[in-house]
Amino acid sequence: MSFSGPYITSETGVFWDIDECEIPEELNAAQVLQRMRQNFSEGGHRGPVSFRAYGDMTGLDIQSSDGFF
Repeated sequence: MSFSGPYITSETGVFWDIDECEIPEELNAAQVLQRMRQNFSEGGHRGPVSFRAYGDMTGLDIQSSDGFF
């Protein structure tokens, strides 16, 4: 992923369907969020990014303090 021009600083929203894109067994939700943020940063994105997780979150330890809203 690489950002250029006005997209470098644009506000970006990520909608994560937990049912269709599951958390790998070896990771937890906070680790996946950290990796997503890292990918944006390494791709050159410098603007605000918000993450919204939706789906069946039964048994997952996801809190707004982890960066999900």
